[in-house]
Amino acid sequence: MGVVFAIGLYLCAFSPVDKFMDDLVHGTPETRVVAAEKLGFLGDRQAVGVLKDALGDKYPDVRDRSAEALGKIGHRGAIGALKEALAVEEEQPVKYSIAIALGRLRDVSAISLIIEALNDKEIEILRRRDAASVLGTLRDRRGLSPLISGLRDSDVNVRVACADALGEIRYTDGVKPLEESLFDTSPEVRFAAARSLGRLKEREAILSLVRAFKTDPNIKASSAMSAALNILIDKKAIPILVEVIKDENEDVRQYAEERLDELVDRSSVPFLIEVARSPEANLRLYAVKTLGRFRDNSSLPVLEDALGDEDVGVASAAAISLGDLGYKSSIPALISATGKEEPSIRKFAAEALGKIGDQTVIDTLMGLMMNEEEEWGVRRVSARALGSVGDRAVTPALLEALRDADWETRYFAVEALSWLGDRSTLNALRFRVENDSHREVRETAKLAIEKIMD
Repeated sequence: MGVVFAIGLYLCAFSPVDKFMDDLVHGTPETRVVAAEKLGFLGDRQAVGVLKDALGDKYPDVRDRSAEALGKIGHRGAIGALKEALAVEEEQPVKYSIAIALGRLRDVSAISLIIEALNDKEIEILRRRDAASVLGTLRDRRGLSPLISGLRDSDVNVRVACADALGEIRYTDGVKPLEESLFDTSPEVRFAAARSLGRLKEREAILSLVRAFKTDPNIKASSAMSAALNILIDKKAIPILVEVIKDENEDVRQYAEERLDELVDRSSVPFLIEVARSPEANLRLYAVKTLGRFRDNSSLPVLEDALGDEDVGVASAAAISLGDLGYKSSIPALISATGKEEPSIRKFAAEALGKIGDQTVIDTLMGLMMNEEEEWGVRRVSARALGSVGDRAVTPALLEALRDADWETRYFAVEALSWLGDRSTLNALRFRVENDSHREVRETAKLAIEKIMD
């Protein structure tokens, strides 16, 4: 026990900090340099006194490392000694180190020298990197322009440090330059730019972040972009995301739509109605599709107008949304849409009429189904829609459709008859089971019989 106690006393008496402090005072120049570096790494404030004294060492490297160590330790009591040392220092690299140390202590008196260090391409890269980082720490507007310029530096480390610092300095002037850095050749720079844009919390960066996120092959960089988007995207970002839908890249548009779907609710209907009147087809399409999610009759006029949209996709989406909303007041507009030249509009209008399910639509749907000159897809959907109406008055028309040359029309007619549940159709269905040329029609007819008999 006595030996262990003695060893403990020995270790306490000669701690690493004490040893390096002693080396800084009594060692060779090389030893003093190493001692100053180690004291900065350990960060113990009891070393501040000897490090302040070492600012007057006759060897520049010792002064340089001592200034750096004081900055790392972060004790503001060293500011006075650093300023005094800077006033008499003649070696430019050491002056840079003193200025950077003052910056780390959040003293702006040497900011001009820090900026000079960042721009000095003759000094070592790590010193320039530290200068950029300190400018971010100081959050002084004078550092903004040099940091923005640093984003275009030839050295990756400097660009990364400048991108990080712009996130710390918190001026919105840095947003656009950081957006450009999202497409830097270095994934480290792209990562730093995305992280800083998240810190700045400026929603105007959303479009660039989405574009970069959907195209960046680097997992680390794209993860930072995703994290930044999660910070920036909230309900206030809805108008910006809507603008993103105009992008030429399909993946970008899809991402914007997915995030919008998470955000919009019934309170968004007035905004969506305005978007549905946009000159941009992509925006109209999104708004028209989304309005179908919220049962709000204030959207009916714009949706009914959209049935006549010059863009077939928008007109088709309007029909689908009107069917989803299910207001009977939309029936006349949908019946009119079944006469449109484009088959897809007629098809979705017919489907919507079936969803609304009013008897007033029967004649229109029967006319579409029985018209041999009508496009097959429209006839199929019309047959199915008749079943959705649920009126047995359509039974004769559906039985006629069982003899149609198009197997899918026969298929939907069988399905519609199963929904109606009329036992008078059993013989016709049995005939389909035994004689239809298409397996799916035969199998569906068999299931229809079982359903009606149940």
